[in-house]
Amino acid sequence: MSDCLMPWKLYPYALAQEGAVPTEDKEKILSQKGCVLWFTGLSGSGKSTVACTLEHALAARGRATTLLDGDNIRHGLNKNLGFSAEDRAENIRRIGEVSKLFADAGLITLVSFISPYKRDRDSVRARLPEGKFVEVYMKVWLVVFSGKLSRGSGLTKTPKMFKSLKMHAPCAKMDQSES
Repeated sequence: MSDCLMPWKLYPYALAQEGAVPTEDKEKILSQKGCVLWFTGLSGSGKSTVACTLEHALAARGRATTLLDGDNIRHGLNKNLGFSAEDRAENIRRIGEVSKLFADAGLITLVSFISPYKRDRDSVRARLPEGKFVEVYMKVWLVVFSGKLSRGSGLTKTPKMFKSLKMHAPCAKMDQSES
């Protein structure tokens, strides 16, 4: 029997096939561990900038990465979703599944999404093995956001939403002329 004919697992409406090459073998080939670094925070908090900068730094060190940015994903994979609680949950579910696929392939997966609901982030975390999901909250001073909460984000209550995060990446306080 071919290695590609692994046992099938029955799911409610589809069959999922396990890969023929285990994640550990892929990680050995790449000389790195696949994982998801999930950057979350307010719109304009620097999630994408930090994730992009980190991706360049990792690439300079010979690491294989991919960057999944919320704005870019909403132009393609999730272009049919709005900003209701249900659409936000589906947005995060989809990107969580995609990020898991990349991590399982041994890539360091940088994800930059507002993702304001803890239950949605926890759902993604639960799909990955222990230690493969790292959540980074981009904590910025509210003065930085003056006039920046656009794109239909509806994030007037956001500080409460992110209260439960354990890892914070404080950003430098800037005066409004710098923001």
